[in-house]
Amino acid sequence: DSMVGVKDTYVSIDGREFEPYRTELYFDQEKDYNLRFYAVDLVGNASSPKELKFTIDLTPPVTKHKILGHVIENILSPQNTIRLNSFDELAGVKRTYYKFDSQNEYSVYLGSPIKLNKLSNGTHKLIYYSEDHVNNVEDTSSYRFYIDTIPPTVNILIDGDKYHSTKKVYVSAQSQVKLKATDNKIGVDRIEYAINSKDFQTYTKPFTLQANRSNYEIVYRAIDKLGNISNPRRWILNMDVTAPQSSIKFIGVSYEQRSIVWITSKTKISLSSHDDKSGVKNIKYQIGFDQEKNYSGPFSLDKEGKYELKFWSVDNVNNSEAKQKLRIVVDNTPPSIIVNFSVASIDTTKSNDGSILEVFPCNTSIFLGATDASASSEGIWYSINGRSEKKYKTPLTFRKEGNYKLIIRSRDRVNNESIKIVSFLIKD
Repeated sequence: DSMVGVKDTYVSIDGREFEPYRTELYFDQEKDYNLRFYAVDLVGNASSPKELKFTIDLTPPVTKHKILGHVIENILSPQNTIRLNSFDELAGVKRTYYKFDSQNEYSVYLGSPIKLNKLSNGTHKLIYYSEDHVNNVEDTSSYRFYIDTIPPTVNILIDGDKYHSTKKVYVSAQSQVKLKATDNKIGVDRIEYAINSKDFQTYTKPFTLQANRSNYEIVYRAIDKLGNISNPRRWILNMDVTAPQSSIKFIGVSYEQRSIVWITSKTKISLSSHDDKSGVKNIKYQIGFDQEKNYSGPFSLDKEGKYELKFWSVDNVNNSEAKQKLRIVVDNTPPSIIVNFSVASIDTTKSNDGSILEVFPCNTSIFLGATDASASSEGIWYSINGRSEKKYKTPLTFRKEGNYKLIIRSRDRVNNESIKIVSFLIKD
């Protein structure tokens, strides 16, 4: 009071009777208050009552977190974000603070969802709280979660025919392509693959590749249940649908006529095969009804007789050649030499070595022949009294008297050879 001074101040709380104001007023209940007050000076003048309405707020804000994006059992991906929602019924939220793990300083939450893409793979804790405009501070809350940054691991497998060469992988039309993925934490959602630069498609079961292309590029990847995608992997598969081509070769004497081959037991049979892609895995052969064998090197047939040889080859992705058949005759028997004189002997005599010689008249002719039960005779050669050998063409006529030693040789078409010696005397 500017004139005589204030004598007393009176207050009324929430409509109660006015009371003299003697000490500080305490408002310790959370509620709305109506405070009325006036003053009286020393000569009894009273001021008009004034009124102040206010609210006491003793409750801190409440803050909740919300995960944005797909989450499974508190396992999050770097693509997830976290929104903080704070509520204060009375004074209102002033600020919200948060930090991760053992960070020293809290960050002020500015309203945008909190990004998780800089957190490492593993377990983390988000700690947060809010304060209101009258400095009521909320106790910290925390949310434990696992960040899964590791995508699945995916592998490609070939079920069936497969061959790894130095630089290429070969498969056949029967080969099945399998894709298999594993995930370290949340599990695999799906596997995707693309063939020859086409769009990705979801893998559901093993698949085969068509035989009308020579190679295929397969790109594959896996996605876990949080959307982590593995880096695409690429594999080139080379298609081999052509069987090898085998051939046969005879080492030593052989003779072929009308799809039959004559050999001897000394002749070696050599098999070979060629394949332009995956290569030859093995060559097989079968003699008659014997058991099939894998070819390991040249072989021979010891016993004389007729044989049916089957041979074929298989490549490294199990393309099998159609069996080739060949009739073979083993002939170890030389021709039989036949000697016929044009006339009968007229006498016999004893030679110097004591052997008996037949005696024939001058102008006697000798007819030579040879028979062979198998490969047939290739020719007859003869030598008279040690002179040079000649090939027999026409009958031999002996016009001069004397002792004669005729050496006759015959050979069949597989070089089986027989020799016959005939000694006789020509005399008038």
